[in-house]
Amino acid sequence: MESVAYAGEPMRMYLVMPRGCTDFAGALNRAKTCVYRVTKVEPGCQEPLDEAQALLQAREMLRELGVSNRLVGYPCLVQAIVLAARQPLLCRALTKELYPAVASQLGVSPATVERSIRYAIEQAFARCSPQVAAKYFGGIVHPQRGKPTSGEFIAELAYRLRRPLSCPWG
Repeated sequence: MESVAYAGEPMRMYLVMPRGCTDFAGALNRAKTCVYRVTKVEPGCQEPLDEAQALLQAREMLRELGVSNRLVGYPCLVQAIVLAARQPLLCRALTKELYPAVASQLGVSPATVERSIRYAIEQAFARCSPQVAAKYFGGIVHPQRGKPTSGEFIAELAYRLRRPLSCPWG
């Protein structure tokens, strides 16, 4: 059983019928013996953002991380983060799906997008403070390299775009 509440809505309860139960009473009796986690969405953690708000937040995160807006990779990163926030499975296929989608939006080649993003991430981690890097990338910063991979960088910022830093669990 799972309960979900979005900001401004009443809480709804869902009961999933366990295997072997054919009636509601049997499922309810089995549910009473289990421990369930209640998930509540706080008011600061709303559902997906509109396009303009997502672009502004992506730019703000990159600015805080020290990515200069003069770099060629800056608009590539902004578009990649917003696309990955909208479709999280794109982070699993960077070179096949995400980079070509960003390239078509910006009118460049996918190889240019990949190279520009990689360089922008290197510059960001050369400039940003360790506290800011830990705030966004806590446990995923590689000990030898000192920076996340392009996929980790995009995926983490896309996650932060979907779940803002004000969320108690994010």
